[in-house]
Amino acid sequence: MMIKLGVVTVMPHGEPWAEVLRRYYPQCELTAVWDYDPEVAAKFAKDYGVGRVVERVEDMVDLVDAALIPGGRVPPRAKQGVEAYIMDWVEVGPSDHLRLAEPFLKAGKPVNVDKPFADSVTEAQTMIDLSRRHRAPLMSTSAIRYSPQVVSLKEIIDAGACGLGDPRTAVLIMGGAPLYWYGIHGLEALYTVFGPGVEYVLCDEACRYYGPGNPDAWSGIIKWADQKLGMLHLVRDVPAEKKEPLWPTTYVLPDFLGVYYQLRVFGTTGVTDIDVKGKTYYTRMLGEFIKMIETGREPIPLEQTLEVTRILLALQQAARTGGRVYVKDIK
Repeated sequence: MMIKLGVVTVMPHGEPWAEVLRRYYPQCELTAVWDYDPEVAAKFAKDYGVGRVVERVEDMVDLVDAALIPGGRVPPRAKQGVEAYIMDWVEVGPSDHLRLAEPFLKAGKPVNVDKPFADSVTEAQTMIDLSRRHRAPLMSTSAIRYSPQVVSLKEIIDAGACGLGDPRTAVLIMGGAPLYWYGIHGLEALYTVFGPGVEYVLCDEACRYYGPGNPDAWSGIIKWADQKLGMLHLVRDVPAEKKEPLWPTTYVLPDFLGVYYQLRVFGTTGVTDIDVKGKTYYTRMLGEFIKMIETGREPIPLEQTLEVTRILLALQQAARTGGRVYVKDIK
């Protein structure tokens, strides 16, 4: 049976998600679209054969089986074209995820919310409460969680087959970018490998080595309650084979933003590292969303989604104020 999907906001991930769905998931049909800019929505509908451009998000609920929110952040300027928006995405506006997801959740319909899930614990908890109250499956994740390298590393670590002994420390180096908008990718890679249970994060003056003039280059430490350590480095001008993170579209990032992730894990008896490459993480992530629609089972426990939100907010606070920030204190 055909799955009818609604797209709620286009930028920045609507087009690559739509292209992946068109190429690899023929059981899905894009039925309706809404965007802050009606011209952007109309162009998307024309390009991807979407039947309806709705004036209000609420008008979409009865037309679809599930909703994708591939953006959901108010644009920095009131109105702008697709190309202007994609190059300004480093200036993302505040989260609008709760307002956009709420009509679908109240109708009991599955929703996939773009990362980061929420700008506050209150916003995140409200969406989770709506999901549970109305039995509406909900997911939000960085697609890097589903990169084949991260998935394989997690599997061999869990199986004890990587020669690491007991993995204790992981270092993630990624291209420099705004911490909250892009740091979620590195955080979720570390979180996928080490799991839940983060106690605190730390960012002292030594971590902010590029200084106030370059706020997008930064380092932080993530400490798990079981003594595991994660080190997250956002570094400008890293090498990259291609700067096309929105495959299969052709959008590119500014020169200083390298599309690059390297993860090294240290254990009691060995070390292993991976370069996160490939173009299948959108495909795998959307496959998990489709499976969630079909089964009603969320691929990621919502408790973990909430914890990731708290960790990211803690990292943002530590980067701003310095020092140690306990995850439990993020309300």
